[in-house]
Amino acid sequence: MSMLDRIKKRKLAGFKEFVVNLETSAPQARSRIFLAGLLEDPIFMTHAIRNIRHFESIFGLSSKDLNYLLTMQD
Repeated sequence: MSMLDRIKKRKLAGFKEFVVNLETSAPQARSRIFLAGLLEDPIFMTHAIRNIRHFESIFGLSSKDLNYLLTMQD
């Protein structure tokens, strides 16, 4: 079974979880996961990388958007 199969089966929830795991993993682990995923499905990994957010992206939010992020529940 390939690495991305179980993630793809869960559709959007799996994709979100995968992106969060990429964001929070150590840089060396992130690069290994990315390279393995890129070999398996380059299109999926391109979309995953586009959805990764960095700490700097929070500074560009308006106070209304920041308040929404802080109060949103899963």
